[in-house]
Amino acid sequence: WLFFDYLTYSGLLSIAQFFWVKVAYIPVIFVPLFFLHFSLSFLRINKFKKILIAGYLFSGIFVLMLLLTDHVVSGIERHYWGNYPKVGFLHNFLLIYFVGLLAITFWLFYSYSKDKTRPPQERNKIKLVLLAFIVGYLGSTDFLPKYGVEIYPVGFAFISVWFIVVAYAIVKHRLFDINVVISRGTVYALTFFLGVLPAGII
Repeated sequence: WLFFDYLTYSGLLSIAQFFWVKVAYIPVIFVPLFFLHFSLSFLRINKFKKILIAGYLFSGIFVLMLLLTDHVVSGIERHYWGNYPKVGFLHNFLLIYFVGLLAITFWLFYSYSKDKTRPPQERNKIKLVLLAFIVGYLGSTDFLPKYGVEIYPVGFAFISVWFIVVAYAIVKHRLFDINVVISRGTVYALTFFLGVLPAGII
């Protein structure tokens, strides 16, 4: 969605292509839900299945409202840095949903990072992933311009830091044991090309 943000900022996606601005907003709806789903898998938690199912249901409803109405994203506004989406009244409910799922997920990570029954190395992994997502979700400040706050959306920078921290966790702490499959160089290269380079371009 950052690529579509770039197209919107630069004016390459105009009012005539407003539908594609909406399509690019779909990942934003699913971000907190995927984060919760990931946390339940990563922490090996078998609870909260009903919340997860409800989350997918609500996300689907928000996607339908996004694509079929102008009440989630209502248009494009011109700011000093470029064009940016303008939100409708249903976006307030999306924001409540977004924050609610994040609160549950961060609480799970925090409580499990303090669980003394878990090995210290595992708690360190949990803390590192928690730190990465805290930094990444500072990118939520990008919601502010959508509500008329005239600040430059710098969420891409926080997401770049998220990529770097996760890559460090993969290489140094065998997060997901992924370094058994791919080399350290590949991890750093993917981090640069998928995270840092696109953010720099934006």
